[in-house]
Formats: sequence, structure tokens, C-alpha cells
Amino acid sequence: KRLGLTVEFDRTSASSPPSPVNATSEINVLVGPRFSLPLSSSSRVVPFVDALIGSDTFHNAGQAYTWQFNNHTSLAWAFDGGLDIPLSKHFAVRGQGGYLGTSLAGSTYGGPAGTTFAGRIRVAGAVVFQF
Repeated sequence: KRLGLTVEFDRTSASSPPSPVNATSEINVLVGPRFSLPLSSSSRVVPFVDALIGSDTFHNAGQAYTWQFNNHTSLAWAFDGGLDIPLSKHFAVRGQGGYLGTSLAGSTYGGPAGTTFAGRIRVAGAVVFQF
């Protein structure tokens, strides 16, 4: 299968020990096309690229800096590439890297108030369920 649809969900959390002075989390839900191209018919490695769009939710559960870190949901997009190593018909191990962009506004994460764009490089490893 060379062209498919992918749905991606991830959550990132951070806090300042020993107290939750600045506890934040970010949830991304993204969907879009993924193009994969097996290196050969006998290869156990399958490279891929994708272009995803969805939402990014930034949540501040901290007790300080609420004026600086507010809660916000915005448009998000990602461009990724990586490798899948199939383990069975339905499971694979994945390594991927790419860029995640958002239009978070009015928070330190997204920059000053107003319409701003923020982004970051992301690198991940995962176990993948395929059907």
C-alpha cells in the first residue's frame, strides 16, 4: 500500500517540580495522507512522508504565570518523514521526525497576543497499529 490515510494523536506534558507552579500540556490531533514506498519486495524497512492538518490544544493548569500562559486551541499542521519496520500484519515499530506548526496566539508558547505562528521540530518513536 503506497498511499494511505493517517490519524495521529499525541500529548506532551511539563511541570516545574516540586510544585505544579507551571504545569502545562499540549494535545495534537492530526489527519492527512501518508505516502510510503517499500525499498524492495523483501525489505523490512518502509520509508514514508506525510502532510497532516488538525488541532493543537495548549492547556495551562499551573498556579503562576496564567497571564502569560493561557489555554488555547488552534489550527495545527505537520510535515513528517520516517521509517516503519513491520513486526506483523497489524503492528510495526516507527521512527519519525518532522515539523509541527500551529497558530497559537496570546501565549508565550505562541508568542505575543495577536495572530502568531509557532512551530517546532519533533522526533518520535512509536508502536503502530495498522488495519
